[in-house]
This record gives sequence, C-alpha cells and structure tokens, in this order.
Amino acid sequence: MNDLNIHKRLRVYEFNDKYIKFLHSFDSKVHFPTGISYTTSVKYIGIIASNSMVIYFAPMSSDKNQFYKHKIQANTFEKLMTPGTIAYPSIYVGVLLLNNQIPVNITKREKILLSVDPYSQKNKQYGNLLALELQWLNKYRQDIYNKSNNCLSNTITYEEKRHCCNFKLLERAANVYDENNELVKERILAYPKVFSDKENENFFNKVLQISKSKQNDSGGGSSGVPNDEIKTSAQVYKEWEEKQKAALENSKIEFARNFDQNHTKKSKKERELEI
Repeated sequence: MNDLNIHKRLRVYEFNDKYIKFLHSFDSKVHFPTGISYTTSVKYIGIIASNSMVIYFAPMSSDKNQFYKHKIQANTFEKLMTPGTIAYPSIYVGVLLLNNQIPVNITKREKILLSVDPYSQKNKQYGNLLALELQWLNKYRQDIYNKSNNCLSNTITYEEKRHCCNFKLLERAANVYDENNELVKERILAYPKVFSDKENENFFNKVLQISKSKQNDSGGGSSGVPNDEIKTSAQVYKEWEEKQKAALENSKIEFARNFDQNHTKKSKKERELEI
C-alpha cells in the first residue's frame, strides 16, 4: 500500500458533507452521524494509509454506548485514551473506527478536506480533549498504520471484514468525484439512499462515457492531460503539505499579532488609570 511517506505525525481533519453523502450512496458503513445529539462535526484522523493516488482517513467516535470500551483490541478499531501520568491515569474517551476509514483522491483533496487545529475550537474543553486524543494517537501511530493496512489488504478475520467498508468500491467513487457533475449531484441529493450494485455500475459507466466525450471534444489523449503536466502522488502530497504548513504558520502569526495589539491596548488603559 503505502507509496507515500505517510509515517509522519497524524493530524485532525473535517470532511465536506457533500463528499461523505456521496460515498454513503455506495456504502452504508460510511460514517455520517445525524441527529440533535451531535454538537460537533465528525473529525477524521489521517493520513493513515495510501494506495497509488488515494489517501485514507479514519473517523473518530465518542462511543457514547461504550460498545468498544470492554472489547479487546482488534484490527478494525483503536481505542482513544488520554495520555496518563502518575497522578492522573489514562481515561478511555472514544474510538478510532478503522473499519470505516474512507479514501480521497489526492488531486481532489483541497475541496474535500479541511485541516483542524484543536486549539482553535470555540469549545475549549472539546479542543483540549481533541488535542489529548491526537497526542495519544501519534504515540501509537505505527500500530494504527498496521491496522489500517490490515483492513485494506483483507488480512483480517471474516467477522472483522463484515464490519468494514467496501474499500475497493469507495476508491472507484473517490476517483470520479466531482461536485459539479450532475450525476454526482444526484447521488448527494439522494442521501441517505444506498444504491444497488447494478445502479453503481450504471453510474460508473455513465461517468466514463461523459469523460471520454469531453476528452474527444478537447482533442486530448487517454487522460486528457499532457504528460509533462502529470505529477506523481508523492509530488502532489508534498505540495499539499507545504500549503497546510504555510496556512498554519499564518494562523499563528495572526494570533500573535492580535494578542500583541490587545496587550498594548490594555497597557495604555492601565497607564491612564494610574494617572
């Protein structure tokens, strides 16, 4: 699997709801919670695996029913704990659902993914918890990579497979996702419907026909893109990571600037009171 150098620190992400609804139309196991009990959007951890031009992310769950708490560790999930100390032992707070990990075509990620900074959350208590969970996950990220690949390569038990998404089907869907495509829009609007195998094949065939028609109209080759403009997945990922780092750095600079301005204003007021 891992043709990208993904063995770096894990990060937190949010997904475009349209994309999740689109994937859900192919597989009901795609994690998309609804209801008034959900006060925050689902957070995903990544990048946990890669396959050619596809990268994978796994959803986090608070596990309100404590379903996973007393289960032994398995290939399909990873328990979320707070880092422990002598004074404060680790606490179980949720689970990372590796069986529900989803793919993203790396060339389409910018309209689908949003990097999340735990410390910028409006709910500070939630942000602090998110940061602690991320700290725990990075401590054991090699185990997560291994479990993720076990799920994707089917080196798991039959019972475990039953709880996993159809990763091959979702990869096909990820590679053709385009929210401006009318066929894709129909899928999104049909949520929460899950389409049949026959309907899925008809969808892919229609998308392929449209793609070929566009290529013929533009006079392009098999890919419709000049060879010298095609980048490897590693190059695309490196460019994306640099943009993410730059955005985070700009956020830090803006925060520091605002802090300095507020501190300066406060100091002036204090001096006026002293006078």
